[in-house]
Amino acid sequence: MLDEAYHWAETQFGAADLGDARRTDRLVSTMAAIARAPDESLPRQLGSGAGAQAAYRLFDCGAVTREAVMDPHLAQVRAAAAQHPVVLMVHDDTTLDFSSHRRLRGAGRVGDDRGTGFLAHNGLAVLPAGEILGLAHQTIWARPPKGVVRQTRESAGWADTVATIGRPPAGTLVVSVADRGADVFEHLESIRETGWDAVVRAAQDRRLVYGRGIVDGAARDPCEGRRHGPDKAGRGGRLRGLARAGPAAAAPRSGRPDADPGPGRAGLERQPGMAAADHAAGREPRPGA
Repeated sequence: MLDEAYHWAETQFGAADLGDARRTDRLVSTMAAIARAPDESLPRQLGSGAGAQAAYRLFDCGAVTREAVMDPHLAQVRAAAAQHPVVLMVHDDTTLDFSSHRRLRGAGRVGDDRGTGFLAHNGLAVLPAGEILGLAHQTIWARPPKGVVRQTRESAGWADTVATIGRPPAGTLVVSVADRGADVFEHLESIRETGWDAVVRAAQDRRLVYGRGIVDGAARDPCEGRRHGPDKAGRGGRLRGLARAGPAAAAPRSGRPDADPGPGRAGLERQPGMAAADHAAGREPRPGA
């Protein structure tokens, strides 16, 4: 009888087109072994050095690309997300440090610029109760050498995740959950354009349409957010706000306090970010429903 890990691996990666059915079978068995013991090294996961070498040969094959391996999993996760009324899309950057692998090609600067590796922006689909559906989107890139300008800003990863996943089906609310790095207009605009909601830790004291900034607004109207001080390391903004894209949001970039933000302008509404929680708890209908 097949165990749960193998069933999961076959469901998530069994449709991977690697040019040979035997490679797909090897991928499924390898991913199942990794799932059974995720904290172990590859030789321990696969039971022997020979098993690890077989996995290395698989990964070294030109047909076994990240896209070929991951695309079936991404499709499965997005399809699963569409079956739920509320899905949290938790995303952030992480560093893949390969500084000890001197012969690795294509890597870029990481950390203090003395290390080498890659940066990854991962979008993890999670249900409000805590169940993890899996990765819904992933972007990996390498920083160019010093003095070379990257064609796209690294902060574009937030908006790219939203745009790539796209508009959810009717009856499903997707909430972008992100830290301070996501408090950029491109991300907030993409939220509005795709019909998502968002919970974002505020990094900018943006001006609201009625003239005040969000920090002052939070102090006057507690339902807009909560003030907080720096953490023990001295980090942290002045407002733990929940940012949403909406019609009565932050003042547009034109600088006119009485102007309508208009289509594509993102910012903060009253009770930001609470719509998803209220919807999940049955206290109000989903926005736009």
